[in-house]
Amino acid sequence: MSFLAKTRTVILGHLNELLDKTIDLDSIPVLKQYVRDLEDAIDSAKHQTAVSAAQVTTLTRERIRTLSLIKDDKLRAQAFLAQSNEAAARTVAARIADNTHMTASLEAQIATAQQQSQTLQSAVDKMVSKHDAILARVRELETKDRSSKDLEQATRSIKSAGAALNDGVDSSVDNLAQRIDARNDVAQEEFNRTAGELDTPEDPLKTKAVDDILADLKKTTTAA
Repeated sequence: MSFLAKTRTVILGHLNELLDKTIDLDSIPVLKQYVRDLEDAIDSAKHQTAVSAAQVTTLTRERIRTLSLIKDDKLRAQAFLAQSNEAAARTVAARIADNTHMTASLEAQIATAQQQSQTLQSAVDKMVSKHDAILARVRELETKDRSSKDLEQATRSIKSAGAALNDGVDSSVDNLAQRIDARNDVAQEEFNRTAGELDTPEDPLKTKAVDDILADLKKTTTAA
């Protein structure tokens, strides 16, 4: 296995591991670290994708050069044959055979490099999509978490103030604290449910809308 193939295997394995990784959604810091891990993996995969694409360019240039050598050698061999110099013609023909074999090898390497580049690009696209979706959810969860903490602080402040008031308002303060606690429970429940819905199910209505758009585009393309 070539160094490029080994590197590709390692990177794709890391990407797949991150995609399949089970995350503790009860912890925002863990989610944020997961996002950073995704970003590191994406950067590595993007670099390797560029390396694969560059290898295609290098191999293609070498193939063109080899084909040019074959073309020139065929003319030389024909010239030697016209001069009845079969020994020289055979030497050139042997070189043509070697370069023909080299061309076939280069074509196989180009096909492999192209496949590697496409596979890596597909993995990058998948990771970027998941990264963006998770990052948006993390930001949403952080907002909800801050709101919940604000409610908790408000509850503590009111309870502290209530202790300094006379008994006539204690019940009112307690009732208000209970309502705030209830709101905090709702906020916490929304936070937990949102965290549990990180893998958003496909929306049938959106899927149908996308299918309709594609159908209209296909009709337009056919008509054109």
